[in-house]
Amino acid sequence: MRTATLLACVGTWLVSLVSTVQAGDYQCGNGAVIPKSYVQSTMNHAKAQAKNRQSGHSLQSPGNEMNVTPGVGPTVQLYWREILHMDYYHKIDNVQYNYRVVFDSNFNLMSVEAVTQSGSQMGRVLNCQ
Repeated sequence: MRTATLLACVGTWLVSLVSTVQAGDYQCGNGAVIPKSYVQSTMNHAKAQAKNRQSGHSLQSPGNEMNVTPGVGPTVQLYWREILHMDYYHKIDNVQYNYRVVFDSNFNLMSVEAVTQSGSQMGRVLNCQ
């Protein structure tokens, strides 16, 4: 095999490897898989709504405020937004779930979560990796 051909093959393989690593989806403890594109779409939507002061959001309050217990957890205010397009994973094994992104006021993604729901009460939180 010629050196140029070998280098071209290795280069192609490296590019495909990098794109595979970057395109990782989020796996939740309940078996749900959240495509990375859904997370990015939700973050983009949240940022646009905050900038345009839509749906009651603003740059000062870009999402639903997370409850922060004094002395426990983060020292900065975090916000959450429900992930768009996740309708087909709302009920798994007869348990109702909502999926959300958690971010700070600068729109830095902090976590992706699956949250059980019972009526209007949020329940157990599963971290999605």
